[in-house]
Amino acid sequence: MPDSMTPSVPTLAQLTIQVLVPCLPHIFVSDTNPLLHDPTLATLPEVSHKQLEAGQVLWQELWPDISRDYETVTAVQKVARTPDSPVWKSTFEQGLISILSRNEALAKSLAEILCNM
Repeated sequence: MPDSMTPSVPTLAQLTIQVLVPCLPHIFVSDTNPLLHDPTLATLPEVSHKQLEAGQVLWQELWPDISRDYETVTAVQKVARTPDSPVWKSTFEQGLISILSRNEALAKSLAEILCNM
């Protein structure tokens, strides 16, 4: 993807959150990572198979960087439990902006994934 078509980091973070947040409870229920696995998430939002696959791909790309930031990990865990919480969504978004600002390759990879959805 040409750089001129790459969305800004804040826009990329917002787009990522739009796709990923509804998928997080599904990912956490099935995740084998003890830090994330949460079988107690009783209410799973409806997501299409295609959206869940996209969310899983985004998550696999993001997790190594997210896992290094305690505040963002906490925000992700809270968003998975309360997806409508503006406070936790905002904290997650700010964490993503920080991560993507530091990791240009990750930002480009996410942009490509989102454009191919």
